[in-house]
Amino acid sequence: MADRFDLIIDADHPSRTAVLRLLDGGGRPLAREHRVDFSAILIGQAQGLFDLRNYLRLYVAEEAAPAAVARLGVLIA
Repeated sequence: MADRFDLIIDADHPSRTAVLRLLDGGGRPLAREHRVDFSAILIGQAQGLFDLRNYLRLYVAEEAAPAAVARLGVLIA
Protein backbone atom coordinates (compact mmCIF):
# COMPACT_ATOMS: atom_id res chain seq x y z
CA MET A 1 0.00 0.00 0.00
CA ALA A 2 1.24 3.49 -0.82
CA ASP A 3 2.56 5.76 1.92
CA ARG A 4 1.07 8.86 0.36
CA PHE A 5 -2.19 9.65 -1.39
CA ASP A 6 -3.42 12.74 -3.17
CA LEU A 7 -7.08 13.73 -3.33
CA ILE A 8 -7.54 16.10 -6.27
CA ILE A 9 -10.74 18.17 -6.25
CA ASP A 10 -11.69 20.04 -9.40
CA ALA A 11 -14.59 22.33 -8.47
CA ASP A 12 -16.94 24.04 -10.89
CA HIS A 13 -18.59 26.85 -8.95
CA PRO A 14 -21.27 27.84 -11.51
CA SER A 15 -22.65 24.29 -11.74
CA ARG A 16 -22.05 23.57 -8.00
CA THR A 17 -20.26 20.32 -8.86
CA ALA A 18 -16.84 18.89 -8.24
CA VAL A 19 -14.85 15.97 -9.58
CA LEU A 20 -12.79 14.03 -7.02
CA ARG A 21 -9.80 11.91 -8.02
CA LEU A 22 -7.73 9.74 -5.67
CA LEU A 23 -4.12 9.19 -6.74
CA ASP A 24 -1.25 7.24 -5.23
CA GLY A 25 2.09 8.89 -4.45
CA GLY A 26 3.20 8.35 -8.05
CA GLY A 27 0.18 10.13 -9.51
CA ARG A 28 -1.62 6.95 -10.64
CA PRO A 29 -5.41 6.78 -10.15
CA LEU A 30 -6.56 4.44 -7.40
CA ALA A 31 -10.25 4.63 -8.28
CA ARG A 32 -12.56 6.06 -10.88
CA GLU A 33 -13.12 9.78 -10.61
CA HIS A 34 -16.25 10.71 -8.70
CA ARG A 35 -18.59 13.64 -9.44
CA VAL A 36 -20.34 15.37 -6.52
CA ASP A 37 -23.40 17.60 -7.00
CA PHE A 38 -23.29 20.11 -4.15
CA SER A 39 -26.67 21.59 -5.03
CA ALA A 40 -28.24 18.52 -3.39
CA ILE A 41 -26.29 19.05 -0.14
CA LEU A 42 -27.77 21.11 2.69
CA ILE A 43 -25.84 24.20 3.80
CA GLY A 44 -25.12 22.73 7.24
CA GLN A 45 -23.71 19.59 5.68
CA ALA A 46 -21.57 21.62 3.29
CA GLN A 47 -19.99 23.41 6.24
CA GLY A 48 -18.93 20.03 7.59
CA LEU A 49 -17.39 19.13 4.25
CA PHE A 50 -15.32 22.28 3.91
CA ASP A 51 -14.51 23.14 7.54
CA LEU A 52 -14.69 19.82 9.35
CA ARG A 53 -12.72 20.79 12.46
CA ASN A 54 -14.89 23.82 13.26
CA TYR A 55 -18.10 22.03 12.25
CA LEU A 56 -17.35 19.28 14.75
CA ARG A 57 -16.27 21.75 17.45
CA LEU A 58 -19.35 23.95 17.08
CA TYR A 59 -22.17 21.56 16.23
CA VAL A 60 -21.32 18.00 17.24
CA ALA A 61 -20.90 16.50 20.70
CA GLU A 62 -17.45 14.95 21.15
CA GLU A 63 -18.81 11.42 21.54
CA ALA A 64 -20.85 11.80 18.32
CA ALA A 65 -17.91 13.06 16.21
CA PRO A 66 -16.91 9.68 14.68
CA ALA A 67 -20.47 9.07 13.47
CA ALA A 68 -20.73 12.63 12.09
CA VAL A 69 -17.49 12.20 10.15
CA ALA A 70 -18.76 8.88 8.77
CA ARG A 71 -22.04 10.52 7.64
CA LEU A 72 -20.10 13.25 5.81
CA GLY A 73 -17.97 10.59 4.12
CA VAL A 74 -21.08 8.80 2.92
CA LEU A 75 -22.48 12.12 1.71
CA ILE A 76 -19.45 12.64 -0.53
CA ALA A 77 -19.51 9.03 -1.72
